[in-house]
Amino acid sequence: MHQTLVYDGDDCVGWCQYGSPAELPNIKNRKVYDKELASLPDWRIGCVFTGSRHRGHGVARAAVTATLEAIRAAG
Repeated sequence: MHQTLVYDGDDCVGWCQYGSPAELPNIKNRKVYDKELASLPDWRIGCVFTGSRHRGHGVARAAVTATLEAIRAAG
């Protein structure tokens, strides 16, 4: 499992958790997900969190953007 952290100065204000299906096997609505799935993805995002005082300031967008860049770099 991997995480991309977003900082405001020294404080972590948000993150995005990602990994392979083996690293993140549990997902919501598994029956629906499996029914529509042709093959397992190489990566999946398991969680995105933004601290309540930092919502609406692009923290989640920054976390997901950095995560997608890390996934692209990993192949």
